[in-house]
Amino acid sequence: MTYPVTDVVVMLLETPFRRWNSDNKNDLLKVGKPIPILSALAPDKKLSKVFCRSFNPNLYQQHSWLCGSHYIQKLFCWPCLLLGKMKSVWNTVGYYDLKNLSRGIQIHQTSKEHIHNHLGLKNLEKNYFTILDYVNEHGNLFKKNYNENVRLNRLFMEHLIDLVLFLGKQELAFRGHDESSDSLNKGNFRELFDMHIIRCSQEIQNHYNSIKNIFSDKSELVERFLGFHNVSEDRTAQGLFNLVNSVLHEFDIENKLVGQCYDGACVMPGHLTGLQARVKEVAPNALFTHCLAHRLNLVLQHGCSINAKCRIFFANLTGIAAYFHNSTSRTNFVDTIVGKRIPQFVQTRWSSRSKILQTIVNEWSGFINVFDCISKDPKSSSESICGAIGHFKNLKTFEFAFLALIFMYQMKEVSLASKELKPVLEIVFHKFV
Repeated sequence: MTYPVTDVVVMLLETPFRRWNSDNKNDLLKVGKPIPILSALAPDKKLSKVFCRSFNPNLYQQHSWLCGSHYIQKLFCWPCLLLGKMKSVWNTVGYYDLKNLSRGIQIHQTSKEHIHNHLGLKNLEKNYFTILDYVNEHGNLFKKNYNENVRLNRLFMEHLIDLVLFLGKQELAFRGHDESSDSLNKGNFRELFDMHIIRCSQEIQNHYNSIKNIFSDKSELVERFLGFHNVSEDRTAQGLFNLVNSVLHEFDIENKLVGQCYDGACVMPGHLTGLQARVKEVAPNALFTHCLAHRLNLVLQHGCSINAKCRIFFANLTGIAAYFHNSTSRTNFVDTIVGKRIPQFVQTRWSSRSKILQTIVNEWSGFINVFDCISKDPKSSSESICGAIGHFKNLKTFEFAFLALIFMYQMKEVSLASKELKPVLEIVFHKFV
């Protein structure tokens, strides 16, 4: 009777080494690299004659990092297969170009990635053989408790989601007028939750009570800044993914990453090849949310562009900002007469329009005086005079003044919403502590 051969390489390709538990990692490192006899022949041609090359098993001894796959019948790099972050033929599909094998081995073993993985494996083997063998069960118990807590959290969240879906479907209000502990009617959500939690299993009730105790004592949400990174060399989706993956790799993002948020740059949100799609391949639970502040900006831009009068108004408004920022002499008039500079216009931020409009409305008569002085100043260029006359006429019209007041009050509310929806500009890591 023959038994199937255990092919460690195939197992590692299906389940990366970082996902193995500590015991299996320890066993694998003790056994060491697989060195099967590769029987597959590689056809070659020389001087019009066809012959076959066969693999020399002595290469396993000559190169300590070289290993092979029984079923795939190809060579792999043992350190890169275990610890490699960058994909190559040596840790994905395997190498079996026997004609160029010596050259391929030389190129790979001198690469920066291989050297890093080779040294990492040496340190890992040393740690496992001297420390892990003597680790007590405290670590395993901690992991078991942690996983159990995650399971109960998910069960508890399922109940909350069911309540939200029910109230949403029935179009019922969530909040109540009085949600205090002694209120007779705390609102639909609180009343329904209290009734629902009583009917849950005992373990869910116990878990809910423990959550209440934890959150009322010391828990808080913490945002951790991980740093700024230069992406000028490679702004492609793959380049950005490599950067994000290298920063978050140590946090086990495959299991822990549950969300990602970017702005509207084309390499970010693409559902097929964008950054968020590549991240989801590694961390399936990382739901993508388009930057809400950027969405708000797009909604307002498209909404105002539909109406011709609004479109003309904002073109003139941003034109005033550009008029002063393009000339230091014009800015000097504003500094002298108004005493306050007009904010710079930023195309991608709607809030910049709000700041420009607020400045002009608050200093309306001052800017009328500025344009009048520029147009009458003998030192002003023809371009400055023409621009000043045009902006002066706009500020004097009822239509421009009316729209300015209307939009100023509306933008106060929009600015508050935009501030709350401020996009995340750096990589952050959240956790409960």
